[in-house]
Amino acid sequence: MAAFDSETILKKNTQPPSFKGDPIVVRNNNGPSSRGVQRFRVDYKSAIADAFYHRQFVVLIPFALITGISLYRHIWVEPNLLAVGAVLFVLGTFFCWQRFRQNQARMLALVLAVWFGFSLITFAASWAGTKLLSYPIAVQNLSGEVIERSVGGEGQLRLLIGDLAGDDKLDGVRRLRLTIRAKHLNLDQPIALGDHITVRARIIPLPKPVYPASYDSQFQGFFDGIGGYASSLEPVQKLTPGNGSVWRAIDRLRWGIGERLDIYLSADQAAIARALIIGDQSGINDVLRENIANAGLAHVLAISGLHLTLVVGSVFFMIRIIVAQAVGQDRWIKPLAALGAIGVAIGYLMISGANLATQRATLMLVLAFVAILVGRRAITMRNVAIAAIVIIVLFPHEIFKPGFQLSFAAVVGLVAVYAIVGRSALQVPFLAKLFGGLALTSLIAGVATAPIAAVHFQQFAPMGLIGNLIAVPIVGFFVLPSGLAAVLLMPLGLEGPFLAGMGMGIDLVVAVARTISAMSANYTQTPMLAEWVLPGCFVALCWLSFFRGWLKFFVPGVFGLAIVGFGAAALPFMVVSDSTQAVIVRQADEFFQMGRKSNSFTSRAWAERFGSSLIDHEAVGACDKHGCSAEVGGRVISVVKDSVGLNEDCGRADVLIVRQRREVSCLTALVIEQKQLDRQGVATIFLDEQGQFEVRWAINDQRRPWRP
Repeated sequence: MAAFDSETILKKNTQPPSFKGDPIVVRNNNGPSSRGVQRFRVDYKSAIADAFYHRQFVVLIPFALITGISLYRHIWVEPNLLAVGAVLFVLGTFFCWQRFRQNQARMLALVLAVWFGFSLITFAASWAGTKLLSYPIAVQNLSGEVIERSVGGEGQLRLLIGDLAGDDKLDGVRRLRLTIRAKHLNLDQPIALGDHITVRARIIPLPKPVYPASYDSQFQGFFDGIGGYASSLEPVQKLTPGNGSVWRAIDRLRWGIGERLDIYLSADQAAIARALIIGDQSGINDVLRENIANAGLAHVLAISGLHLTLVVGSVFFMIRIIVAQAVGQDRWIKPLAALGAIGVAIGYLMISGANLATQRATLMLVLAFVAILVGRRAITMRNVAIAAIVIIVLFPHEIFKPGFQLSFAAVVGLVAVYAIVGRSALQVPFLAKLFGGLALTSLIAGVATAPIAAVHFQQFAPMGLIGNLIAVPIVGFFVLPSGLAAVLLMPLGLEGPFLAGMGMGIDLVVAVARTISAMSANYTQTPMLAEWVLPGCFVALCWLSFFRGWLKFFVPGVFGLAIVGFGAAALPFMVVSDSTQAVIVRQADEFFQMGRKSNSFTSRAWAERFGSSLIDHEAVGACDKHGCSAEVGGRVISVVKDSVGLNEDCGRADVLIVRQRREVSCLTALVIEQKQLDRQGVATIFLDEQGQFEVRWAINDQRRPWRP
């Protein structure tokens, strides 16, 4: 990136105008004015030049990579690897030739980054992708090596297994998610990382999206190498124990810590302590999880930037104090403390399970402490961009997951705002600064992530600021320090008092979550947002990260107003499931199941998406052995199962859903065939302004490799 440094610009005597934290405003006295008032305008060209001069160009690179990856995700056919590589080579060669021409090189670098992102995920699909099962199978002797393990509800053990064998249909499948029921576990032979096991199991395909533009487990499973979900049918057998690898030792350490937590703490306390220390959230019950989310404290459960900053930052300052007391003033104190903090961050990453959110936070902290080691500013937008680039290059498909989007948005928002707030010379008392900082941090993170959370979860925490002001200090100054001390003292068996203190702090956090959740229970559900909101978040974050001064808030502010005014998505007239018999219809602004009530996964997912009491409502319409029929909004909807039902309803139905895999011709109705549902997934039917039906399918990329 040397071609874009300020030194190069200075050599050409092209010093850009001073920016000093505010948008460049030009006074214009020419032209007509009203009542002698002078006109002002923002000189965006100078603002862009200023951002380049201050070496902000690098922050555009992760956004360009994301653009290229998104382009790959939304094309309809798989690109040719040789063609993609050839274009990448040509663009790279042309960039090297043009790199000394600043303006051309900048634009070409962005184009190259876009295509590099496109190429990156294309190549990842070829070497990281897996075959996906297309129909359920039963395997008599499924065997594989344990790669990951976690504890599920009701004593279940959840495993990720690879090196699969036992059935020819598994050829090409890299990994499976395997759930072993409690009654099929042998307590005398606990399963550990690296063990080879065998079990009789049933394997089902990964589910399709339950709604257009919703979470796609087939896409994510393809890149994660997971070809299906398996469940045990008989007791599991251990073929051979794993070898003494480092990862096996770390896994044993993690679960040993978890067992000690279970000894000293109650069920809810231990579940949250496990989440905070070893990254295992499986023991948290649904009611408690929902209360924590409604209170705006969901980030407390995930080991991310908050926990690592509190733990590692505390260690950093403790080392500085201890070394300073021992040796006095020395220029090596701060670098030594930074090295110690890096070691603690990596250690916390290992015992927490090293999930992606923790990896992102650890990478960011390591970059910050490396900056301290070399005498640079620890937290800058450039460091955020570098961390994002590393994560995107290593895990390109992760950009479509809510976790990446939420953490990326929160960090960009925090760094952008504190870049301005940090320059304030205002002197305030320590406690006011502490709680003011907590309030501002919670407010910034909440605003930055609110649209993304609403898109994915239709959830909003209206009193999250209050919940964070109360709970975060408890976690930061009481729960986590007690947990850190307990873990360090576990080899000596002296962890009991500190775990008791940790449990008391957890009880306080849970009480806060329940109180705040009860107070805001009627305001946590947001309407379903339009599909343009998520790309709009991307553009707003790009603008926010690139520009300096108050100009950076212009587009995010306009975007926020646009969401409030026009962000709500149109509600469908009805939705038809592809893999179950579920059909829901809308009357006014409420949804009802048609025919018979169902509590399937699809029905629950629809209820959450539409914010509806779908499961509690009585079903509409009537059913017999030939199908179901209902009249909704003056239109007749029929679901037919056989030829008799088809002959009866073909002439009178406005919407005809045929659950047989056969060709159907019915001129009087909109026909949804089962073959279409098998191929294109869930059908969502809207009514346009003329009252005509419009069908939108959940799947429009049937030719991509993640569609079995």
